[in-house]
Amino acid sequence: MKRKREFSIIEMFKNKFSPSSKRIGLGIGDDAAVIDNFPGKSVFSTDILVEDVHFDKSFHPPQLLGKKAISVNVSDINAMGGIPEFALLAMAIPPSLKDGYIEKVGQGIAEGCRQYGLEIVGGDITRSPGPFFINIMIWGKVEKAVSRSGARPGDDIWVTGTIGDSHAGWLWLSGEANEKELKKVRANGWKGLKKRNLLYLVNRHLDPLVYNQAGPALAGLVNSMIDISDGLSNDLGHICSQSGVGALIELDKLPLSWSLREWAKQKQKDPFKIALRGGEDYQLLFSGPPEKENEIRETMRLKGVKITKIGKIQEKDWGIKIFHKKRLRPLKEEGWDHFVG
Repeated sequence: MKRKREFSIIEMFKNKFSPSSKRIGLGIGDDAAVIDNFPGKSVFSTDILVEDVHFDKSFHPPQLLGKKAISVNVSDINAMGGIPEFALLAMAIPPSLKDGYIEKVGQGIAEGCRQYGLEIVGGDITRSPGPFFINIMIWGKVEKAVSRSGARPGDDIWVTGTIGDSHAGWLWLSGEANEKELKKVRANGWKGLKKRNLLYLVNRHLDPLVYNQAGPALAGLVNSMIDISDGLSNDLGHICSQSGVGALIELDKLPLSWSLREWAKQKQKDPFKIALRGGEDYQLLFSGPPEKENEIRETMRLKGVKITKIGKIQEKDWGIKIFHKKRLRPLKEEGWDHFVG
């Protein structure tokens, strides 16, 4: 990347992300950001989106891609019970990528920041021989952090929202949509679709919604929490492994959207398999003591977040099992793997 272009892109983002918080002593334009008065516990995370691994430019509109880069990072902070505050942005840009495309990505990033109350305070822009990638390093505040390692036998297992929708949207976009349909998506995002069920599923993949107030509200009530980014089977496995426990999931209780059920029926696919294996839902999977059930339900009701109880944490030697049609079977970790795809 020519230095002149690099500086012009930095200047474009500097104008787009001008600081509003009084706590930003120095923002974009210096060698590092300076945040004033940063008391209490801090929570940090970083997430990278790599072309042809995490997104496909052929169907992911740049503005929604930029917004998603923010959402997936906010989801990590949310899963810890934290509130996001500031972020650093890094991009590696191939020479073939036009400035207009990068500007639309920036618009999406700005939109995501406004939605979640986040501020970009600096970062880095460099040239890439390919592919294009976006990296966000995010930090925020947390009063009581919730980890993956706190699940206890007897805990109820809960999930927010519905699961499997994003993966179904990706399956359609990456393999079943025709070129005419993809052109509509590229031009208008998910709004270019007319079929109700497809519109919802594609929207959940291209523009995921993070219930960012749910995590902090659950902190203090639950024992463990994780966001569903790699699929329910994988992410439940992470909780069980780090907590030293087993789990029982009642398959029929998994919250599936009407759109997923209808689409799976039309395509003769198993919606429960999609829900178990599919990733990028960015819903919260958490466990909590039964005596906290009423408080958990009321807290999420007040936040406007739907939750579903889907199982129980068990002793470690139980393993991880699914109950379905009066039968028990082991649950394999078959979600998303970045090194397999």
